[in-house]
Amino acid sequence: MPATTSTQGTYCANCGSALSPEALVCPNCRKFTHSRHLDDLASRARHASAIGQLAAAREFWQAALSLLPPESSEYRAVQREIEKLNSRLSPKPATDWKKRLGPAGVVIAALLKYKSALFLILAKGKFFISILLFLGLYWARFGWWFAFGITVSVLIHEMGHYVTVRRFGFSSELPMFLPGFGAFVKWNGANVDTSVRAQI
Repeated sequence: MPATTSTQGTYCANCGSALSPEALVCPNCRKFTHSRHLDDLASRARHASAIGQLAAAREFWQAALSLLPPESSEYRAVQREIEKLNSRLSPKPATDWKKRLGPAGVVIAALLKYKSALFLILAKGKFFISILLFLGLYWARFGWWFAFGITVSVLIHEMGHYVTVRRFGFSSELPMFLPGFGAFVKWNGANVDTSVRAQI
């Protein structure tokens, strides 16, 4: 219930305590002094949002915000509603993947242009293609220094597996890099002793 006003001043409609003109919460019962008006504004905001009038909905929520104490959870909830409406009213531009992919995009475009060379390289150099794509992805996202560092780190790790597999006399392929995931070494580990597998 809202606060009531008389010739003597403003009183809480819930408990009858005297309120200062700028009070947003009753100091006695802790009820919002504009609760009925807040309910009305919230109802109007939801209705406006439902029918696509987002700017009007935002105005209703902003009006409600001025009637709530900033430390209240209701204040924060209304702020979240306003932020949602702001993002819908001013959506972020679509990601320009050409810029984001950077060097990887150039490599992919070149490979697609020269399809016959692509098939030859895929047949003979899967390792080099995968490492270039891996490097290109991280270069585009985090810069060359991070891309170089993580690519070399993963390569050293996977070459440890590769060398150990070959040391035990098994056939193995060079590491395959999976951009965004990591890398793996393909080898035939069926029926291999568990202690040997653990060392590899």
